[in-house]
Amino acid sequence: MPYTVISPGSAAAAPSSTLGAPKTSYGKTLLAMDTALDLMVAGRDDVDATRRRGWINDAYIDVCTSLKVAELFGSYTFNTVVSQPLYLIPDSVEYIRGVSIVDTTLFALYGGRPLHKSSLDEYRKFPDESGLPYSFFRENEVLVLYPKPDGIRTVGVDVKIRPDLMTTDTHSPILPIQFHEVILKCARAKAFDDLQEFDLAALAENSWVSLLRRKEDGMAEEETTRLVQSSVPRSYRQLMRTRPPMRDPDTL
Repeated sequence: MPYTVISPGSAAAAPSSTLGAPKTSYGKTLLAMDTALDLMVAGRDDVDATRRRGWINDAYIDVCTSLKVAELFGSYTFNTVVSQPLYLIPDSVEYIRGVSIVDTTLFALYGGRPLHKSSLDEYRKFPDESGLPYSFFRENEVLVLYPKPDGIRTVGVDVKIRPDLMTTDTHSPILPIQFHEVILKCARAKAFDDLQEFDLAALAENSWVSLLRRKEDGMAEEETTRLVQSSVPRSYRQLMRTRPPMRDPDTL
């Protein structure tokens, strides 16, 4: 591939996406967290709502980065531009899980074709070609397809979501309700650290991390207690089968 500058300025615009948009009046709202955090830092006169809400949003991002729950995974689509290999990635994307060509005609059985994950080093060795893209990689905020599309194709991208900041009183996190308290406790740790109350910050840090682990353990327990399909007997004979008799080791 002749040297190509992989620059956001040369890429096609990112598609509009609402993947990271806050919920409304769900669980703890931004106003409720702000009010609670004000009490947690003892209503200090040198801390205003803007500062508190900054801590809350920082905590929100941190907690989301630490979690892998269904609410933080999603997909978006965009259409390729002929001969354009570079596409901006929406701000709401933390990382890309997979990319596929969406095509129910050429790939009727599966509805599309997954693209192979490549790298910048591989890309530099490719010849300059156009066709149906079969590989991709991410370079900073740019998604690179190879070969250059020879037509308009629909591309689906599976991602881990980076949430948008909460900005109005009624905004709520996209996380399940049980993690809203974790965000508040994480914000308290950030507040004490910023206010140079380092002993209190250390205690608050342990508190939110411990709570997060308990919440995660609860979700893991729910998953591990689900019935595994392969363990379901397929017939009465399988249900009633017995193990072969144990042999005496002295006779072996």
